[in-house]
Amino acid sequence: MKNLYLILVLIGLTVNLKAQLDWKAEMDSIKNLWNNSELNFPATKFNTVIGYTFNKGIHEEGYGEVHSVIDKDGNVIESVSAKTFKLNQPQIDRLLLILNDTNTFRWGESGCFIPHHSFVFYDSENQVTNCIDICLLCSQTDAMKYSPKMRYGALHPKGREKMKQFFLDIGMPIEGNR
Repeated sequence: MKNLYLILVLIGLTVNLKAQLDWKAEMDSIKNLWNNSELNFPATKFNTVIGYTFNKGIHEEGYGEVHSVIDKDGNVIESVSAKTFKLNQPQIDRLLLILNDTNTFRWGESGCFIPHHSFVFYDSENQVTNCIDICLLCSQTDAMKYSPKMRYGALHPKGREKMKQFFLDIGMPIEGNR
C-alpha cells in the first residue's frame, strides 16, 4: 500500500511539474509577444508627429462632445486645436518609448475622457496615419489604431506621470489636466 501511495505522489508531482513548465513556457511566449516590435504603436509608417493641445473652451457646454482632434474622416479639426508642437526625432523616440512600454498602461477604463492633448502621426503625403488623444484627468487614452501593448488605453499612475513630464519637457501646457 505504501508503494501505491508513493507512486501516486510521484505521479502528482510529475503532473504538477509539467503544469508549471507549461505555464512558464506560456508566460515566456507572452513576454516574447509583448517584445515584438511589430506590435508597437503607431503600427503605421509615419514621417512627422505633431502634438496638439485642445482649445480651453472646447469642452464647455454647447460645444458638444469632442474626444479627438481628428474627425471621423481622419482630418484635423482646426477649431479644436489651440496650439501645435512639431516633434523632433529625439522627442518622437521618447514618445514612442513611453507609448510602447507596457508599464505605461494598466487594464481598465475610466470615467470622464476629456482629452486636452493629442499626437497625430502623418505620412510623407501629409495624410494622418494614426492619432492618440490623452486625458490626464482620468488617465485614459484613445487611439485610431491601438497597439496591444496599450491594453485598453488606461494610463498607469506612473505612465500618467511620464506623459505629464513629457508634455512639460516639450513645452505643452497641461492646464485643465492636473
